[in-house]
Amino acid sequence: MDLAVQAKILKAIEEQKIRRIGGTEEIPIDVRIIAATNEDPLQCMQRGGLREDLYYRLKVVQLNIPPLRNRKEDIEPLTEYYINFYNTTMGRSIREADPELMRLFYQYSWPGNVRELRNIIEEDLIFVKMIHCGRTVWIVIRSKRCNAGADKS
Repeated sequence: MDLAVQAKILKAIEEQKIRRIGGTEEIPIDVRIIAATNEDPLQCMQRGGLREDLYYRLKVVQLNIPPLRNRKEDIEPLTEYYINFYNTTMGRSIREADPELMRLFYQYSWPGNVRELRNIIEEDLIFVKMIHCGRTVWIVIRSKRCNAGADKS
């Protein structure tokens, strides 16, 4: 983010007011900011990409979330969550992922992190082939991206 924009954000946070572009009135604000980065903020500050004063103003609570490849135990609950989410938004009734798909998910390195998992599930649910076994609907997905990118270890 441009340093000039960072200065404006810092001013808005500190003064708790903003002015619309072209406006003359200051508008009071009461905001909580959640900021995320895929880079180390300290390194960003050292190379001049992040204002130090903004960093310390935002650093009230810091959560360091490791990448998905380092927390494989989250793959199954995230997959279940996104299946349920897309069931609702797409009008589907899929119960669970195919065991072979889950095996591929666990082997994959997830360079795109959780966003990539979500996108793969969304894409695959658009083109899903469903097998109905009584009341259960099983996903039969062979995700080309995960299959091609599965780690061979």
